[in-house]
Amino acid sequence: MKACQDIKKFFIFFMILILSFLGVIFFGFIYPVKYKYNNIINRASERYNVQKELICAMIKAESNFNQDAHSHANAQGLMQITPETFEWLRDYYTHEKNLDISGIKNPETNIFYGSLLISILLKKYNYDEEIALGAYNAGITTIERWKNNNNLDYIPYKETRNYIKKVKLFKKIYQIFYFN
Repeated sequence: MKACQDIKKFFIFFMILILSFLGVIFFGFIYPVKYKYNNIINRASERYNVQKELICAMIKAESNFNQDAHSHANAQGLMQITPETFEWLRDYYTHEKNLDISGIKNPETNIFYGSLLISILLKKYNYDEEIALGAYNAGITTIERWKNNNNLDYIPYKETRNYIKKVKLFKKIYQIFYFN
């Protein structure tokens, strides 16, 4: 009888171990934290006071950690920054005049500039993450127009609505599995 109970306990322990291992592998592939970017994400998080899980969630939603990603709107790199936004951040916030537009796809530059932008947007919108993410995706001018029309309860752009939902979901997943 005791041997049978020991076998059951071992089987349960073994199954928990296997399922945990498979869960880690599954989430590692589906929700990666590219370890080659960990140091960059950590430094950007500290410099701009943006949660690491938010940066990871945005990278996952924007490019799925593909540093060569390029959108139809000409947004580029891991955090999908347009050349115009890159130049605006460079000229008015970082003052790195010697950094030309080719730096936009460099993972460190892209993550730092994307983190700087979301930091600016979070401050601008009183740390309302949804509005800041909407501005990151649709643009500040668009969000301001929606705000002026008292229309932030319903975001007219389906892409922006979906983007906000995805980032919020990804952020929760990163909080649970990586940053708890």
